[in-house]
Amino acid sequence: NSTGGLEAETSDATNIGLIWSPSFADFRISVDYFQINVEGQIAQLGAGTVVAGCYNSDNFATEPLCDLFTRNPQNNLIETVTDNFINIAAHSTSGIDVQATYSRDFSFGTLTMDTQHTFTSDNEFQLLPTSTPQDSTGEAGRPEWVGEVSATLERGPWSLFWGVDFIGETSNEKSFGGNTGSYFGNPVTFKLDTEQTTYHNVSLARELPFDITVRVGVSNLFDETP
Repeated sequence: NSTGGLEAETSDATNIGLIWSPSFADFRISVDYFQINVEGQIAQLGAGTVVAGCYNSDNFATEPLCDLFTRNPQNNLIETVTDNFINIAAHSTSGIDVQATYSRDFSFGTLTMDTQHTFTSDNEFQLLPTSTPQDSTGEAGRPEWVGEVSATLERGPWSLFWGVDFIGETSNEKSFGGNTGSYFGNPVTFKLDTEQTTYHNVSLARELPFDITVRVGVSNLFDETP
């Protein structure tokens, strides 16, 4: 790969799903299991990722990414970083998707409820053939659970929407060996975990002539901290 030679990436995916849509109600629910494996994924990492991947590797002494940049022998500063397109060894993920929709007419309008959730069981990434596979499931940026629930009430030209987004808790304490360390010899505690977070979004829309719709709304209604 250092000479620019690339191989075709390959992948295989398995998806098994069940759908239930009864005749006695305007209701539909689906449950899907997915497993996706990609071999030789083509990517350009970027200089920052190459350097960070070297120093953050669990096998720093033998990490291949450390061979992709050179240092000035006089001041030891990084001079060049090789950032060609390369074949990433492997990337696999699996989990379950759940989606349900329910709609009903009332005297005050039509109410539609919708919910979607993804439960990730693993998300393993191997950067190079000689690298150790890393499973980042449940770590910052890759929660095991994300989902949303929304309700839409329609009456004539008016439409009222309320949506709730969920992001599951995450923790990097395991990969860092704990949440304590030192700074200039002084013990410190690092914030390496996040609580489950919920965001509320609301909007009101009205249809106008000539296929024009005016919508006003607020995202993150309760100003939840990211």
